[in-house]
This record gives sequence, structure tokens and C-alpha cells, in this order.
Amino acid sequence: MAKSSHFYDMMKYRKQKAKMNNNEAIKYSEQNNNQPTGWEEVAVMADKMSQFNGSEKTSNDALREENSNDAMVNMSGRRYQSILAKAEFITAEKTREYSTDRRRKNYQMLLTKDGDLANLYKNVLTEFPELQNVELLNLNTKKDCPGGKPNAFFSSLTEINGQYRPTVKFNFNESEVYYDGSERGGDAISLAQSVKKIALSVGVDASEALKNKKFMTSFLLLHELGHALDFKKNYFDATNGDLKEAYILNRESRRRDEMTMPIPGVVEMKAVTNEEKEELKRKFSKRWASMGIYDVDHLKTVSERKYREMHCERMADGFAKNYVLKYYNDFFTQSEKSQDNRLSTKFEKPVKMGEDFSDVLGLEEGIRVRFTLLSKPNNVGGLAKVNDTIDGYLNKTAMMGEPLWLQRTNDPMNPGKIISVSKGIENVFVIPHAVVKKDANGNEQRGVNNEVRFTDTDGRVYRIEKARDQAKEINGDNAEMLKSLNESFDLKIGSEIQLLKRELVVKDGSPIQEGELKIGKLTTNGISLDGVEMITEDGGMTRTSFIDSIYREWKTFYINTATSTYEVIPVRSE
Repeated sequence: MAKSSHFYDMMKYRKQKAKMNNNEAIKYSEQNNNQPTGWEEVAVMADKMSQFNGSEKTSNDALREENSNDAMVNMSGRRYQSILAKAEFITAEKTREYSTDRRRKNYQMLLTKDGDLANLYKNVLTEFPELQNVELLNLNTKKDCPGGKPNAFFSSLTEINGQYRPTVKFNFNESEVYYDGSERGGDAISLAQSVKKIALSVGVDASEALKNKKFMTSFLLLHELGHALDFKKNYFDATNGDLKEAYILNRESRRRDEMTMPIPGVVEMKAVTNEEKEELKRKFSKRWASMGIYDVDHLKTVSERKYREMHCERMADGFAKNYVLKYYNDFFTQSEKSQDNRLSTKFEKPVKMGEDFSDVLGLEEGIRVRFTLLSKPNNVGGLAKVNDTIDGYLNKTAMMGEPLWLQRTNDPMNPGKIISVSKGIENVFVIPHAVVKKDANGNEQRGVNNEVRFTDTDGRVYRIEKARDQAKEINGDNAEMLKSLNESFDLKIGSEIQLLKRELVVKDGSPIQEGELKIGKLTTNGISLDGVEMITEDGGMTRTSFIDSIYREWKTFYINTATSTYEVIPVRSE
């Protein structure tokens, strides 16, 4: 992206977070109370999770303007332009009770619903008393969630009796909706990929984790409390308790995250008609293709993965994951058959992956990997002998039943030699290997090294390893990059394109705000270094400033101007 980030420029309030080498093993303590959870550790955990791994839900009782009855709003950025207007509702009079201590009330309620969640809440609040003002509310998922999906929500601003307060809404009365083992929507499915990753990181079977009452309800509640702590630490505290400014910065952060979704967050969807669905396909199918998405089912799984990759979701997942790893013995056991409600670890035993293995393991197109041939039938060709290796970039997202191809470069337009690895993937397995190390203080810590294997339709068995460093950005001479852009999308006078404002380098430096999506027809023969000029759908004219540079990440083109970074999204012709 652009060399400087508007978001982080605005984050003069924000504290610098610790970093961790992505190759470092995920660690947890054998003893339950050995070390504090620690917010810095959570930030690190969230950073780690990005190597594997979609929109903050707004409570029905939150700011009224956040709930639109439109089937699909226009894509001009109206949804985001209202952030400042919404913030005007945050007044001293309406926030008098915002910091009220609600711990006792919450704890007493939990004792009547679920003893495990009550103990979990007590532990979290002992370590993070700054969450004392967050109110826990019962959520009727059948009544209050679209389609009755098993959602849960954090809202930094819920209005109750004319007063704003932070809340977590959770179905405490019918918690079974969160652990029936199905992946049928709401947070239960949204978190499914995250749960699978966490299961792999500790050596348990993900299908068992999704049906485990204690694990699923605990993880989901921890996730929402993680949202609350993220808001408190990274926005409220960082703005010295200025709730209005904290809200604005939080929503702007969210806005940046939502731009990475296959359907950008500016497109607010409720009940979308068939006609609107076709229009979405027309406008975004080429963007989906650049992301390696080729059918509706894959769109769904990629959307879920992109959702979990969002900063706020990684922080919340990181908090939940850090907690269950710290209290490892409360959730997991090394016994093959658990006699209680804990999950059994499966070290040194293959765990079969499902159809979504590529999204869980991050094996999408453009990723650099290395294959090692472990075994093959005598009558099968391919790599010369066992233990031979080959590395390169996945030419296409790995999918069950589909062939695997590697290319030598990270540039799909100049791939170099393309090599066939397999005619089709038949099964994918993960074998968790326990790793025991000692930290600087001599304390024993454990981690998991997951070995990924797949068998193909010819009977060959491979081990797959992802490279630590992934080269993504492709730069070049501006004129050559511009020629490539125009030729790739066949851009000429009258071609319809969309410009998604990904970053505003200079605040107030452009009338087009971050997150806005402008669609129109080019008035010039393709895009030129003089900028992009197009007639918009409403008959107006949009023109960017001069193009300073052009770059590409895999198949997606970006242009940098003096003020902004735009993603160029071509529109499919009728």
C-alpha cells in the first residue's frame, strides 16, 4: 500500500505494540496461573494469527443510525460519511453512567446461567478490572438475529434508558446454539475457521471443538470481551477517555478493515434481491477472480477468512486464544478419551481436514510453498524420488479434487516456468507434533508444530510447508505498469471501472473519503499518468490527481496519487 498510513498517522494516541516473529511456536504454560494474560501478549497473538487467517456487528440498541433498512445502500460512501454525525449523539448527558461498575450484577447473572462462564468472567475481570463497566445482556438469537443465527455482539455504545454504555450481548439462556457442531451462520460459523486454527495450534480435533460446550461458549464470550478490551485499550484509553474521539477512531479503523472484504464494507447489504445479486456479480466478479475466488461457495469461505483477518477480529480472537492457552488444563487433556468436558489432544495422529482446508491453512493462490515427496507408488511418475522437494508460488488456491500447479515467480502475469505437482488433491491431513521448550526463566513451555500432508489421486503423499517470507508487491516502471493495467482489463474510452479509496494519506486532502467506492466510465483511452477521469453513475465527473506510482499485489492493481491510494476494480461488461 502507500508508504504512509492515514490510520496510523491518526493513531498518535495509539501505543506501539510488541511484535513476534511469525515463525515462533505458539506457547502456553502448563500451570493455569503462571503468567498474566497480558494485553501486549494479545497484540502479539493477533499479529501471529494474521499469517493464517469480517464486520463488527452493531447491536439493535446501539446508535439508531447504524441500522439501515435499505436492502443495499448506494456505494458512494454514505455509510461512512455518517460517522461524524453519529458521534454528535455522544454527549456528556448521555454518558453519565458509562463508567458504572457492573461486575457484581454480571457475575450474579452468570451464576444463575452457567457456572463455567461465571468462573471465566471472574478470572478475566480479576486480571482486567478495566472491563468493569461492560454490561452482559441476554440475547434472544432466534428473535433478534437475522435468520436466528447464533450471533453474539459487542457494542461500545448501547443506549438503554437514554444512557450509553458498553455491552456484550450473548445468548446465556440458550447457549447450546453455540456448540451444536454445525457451521450454519452467525458467529458460530464465523468463528469456525478461527476455532479450527486454534484446535490445530493445541493438537485437538476441530470437529470435536465445535461441539464442546465449555470450549465454544467460553471462546465466544472471551472473543466479545476481547472486543471490549480492544476498544478500551486502543481507543478509549488512547484518547485519554474522550469517548467521542474513541468512537470515531474505532469506526475509521473498522472502515479500513472492511475494504479488504470481497464485497467492500461500503456496500451495506441487508435483504439483497436477486437483481441486486446479479449487479454485485457484475461489479465485483473480476475483483473476486483477482482474489482467487471462482464460485459462490468459495466466496463464502474467503469472506469468512477475510473477516477473521480484520484487525479488530484478530485482537478479539487473540485475546480468546491467549486465555484458553494460559488455562490450558481447564480446556484440554492429553488423555485419549476425556472423562470430563475437556478436549483430548491428538499428538502424532493425523487429523483429517475438511473442504475449507485451504482457508484454514492459508493455501491460497500466490502463496509461496515447498512440497516434499514422502512416498509414491512405483508406477507413478512426477518427482524423481522420495524426499525430493520443489518450491514456488501456488498458481491457484489449493482445493479438494483439483490439480496443483506451481509457478516460479510471485507474478501471475510473468509466472516463469509452471510446474504440475498433482493431478488432484484427494485428502489433506495435519499431524500435530508436541514441542517442549524452556523460556529465558527456565519455565517449561509447550508448543505445537503442525505437519501438513496431502495425498493425491495417484497415491503420492506430500508434505506442504509455507515460506516464512511472502513476496507480494510487484513494482516497475510507471509507464510499463500502466500499460499492463490497461491491457489486463482492456480499458479504453467508455470502460466501466470502480475506484476504492483504500487510504487517504493526507487528512482532508481529497473530497473522496477512505472507504468510498466510485463507479463510472472512463473519458480517456484507458487510465493515464495524468490520473483517472470518469463520468459517474449520477452524471457527475470524478478525477484523481496525477498518478505518482502504480503497483500490483498478485492480480490486484493499486495507484498512488499525492493524497491517496486507490484500488482499481474493473467492472464486467454486460
